[in-house]
Amino acid sequence: MIALRLALAAFVLLVGACGPTPDPSPGETGRPLILAGTTWRVAAIGGRAVPAGTEVTLSFDPTQVSANGGCNFYGGGYTFDPASGGLHIANLVGTLRGCADPIRNDLESRFIGAVGAATGARLDSAGRLVLSGTLGDLVLVRVA
Repeated sequence: MIALRLALAAFVLLVGACGPTPDPSPGETGRPLILAGTTWRVAAIGGRAVPAGTEVTLSFDPTQVSANGGCNFYGGGYTFDPASGGLHIANLVGTLRGCADPIRNDLESRFIGAVGAATGARLDSAGRLVLSGTLGDLVLVRVA
């Protein structure tokens, strides 16, 4: 019985070791950042933290970007050059729902402005995605 338990424990450890590993930042591996197939939650916009309990997200498909600004949903096309970190988001359109909460409305406006103005993307040392542009940095944490 003890041998069976030891064999089962060894099997579980072996399977766990073969599972997927977190994607390290390009600084750790030298590999370029890949945006396609990822979803991120906004942590800060222009140096200001996003209020707790606010879910503002940005997702990347191979050629399309989609966003939840907290009140409205947005989408558009994008191009990204992993070698240079150059990012261009184009034709960003969204729903036209009213946002009754002025704080949320301001947050969404700053978010969409920063997304539309982004010209570069990189991972920082903590593995967060940083979109840089003329309206300041947009810092995001990976969720998928």
